[in-house]
Amino acid sequence: MIGRAADASGRREQAADAFARWAAVAEGAGLTMSRLQALMELANLDFMSGRDAERLRQVRELAMRMSAFTTLVLADPSLVW
Repeated sequence: MIGRAADASGRREQAADAFARWAAVAEGAGLTMSRLQALMELANLDFMSGRDAERLRQVRELAMRMSAFTTLVLADPSLVW
């Protein structure tokens, strides 16, 4: 919620920092689905900022390997946009 609130209030860099911290904590705790969700949030920030879609492609690949179909369905439309 911290990352989304920061982004909604125009503080995109703070949002990215919050999502990156979330991904790191989840990875350290072995919470792979939580890490995937945090990485998806980071990829969405890239997409919304008009940046390269590389992180989004990486998230999609990871979601496929994990059979995380909800994340996969969320990533695909952004990649074809």
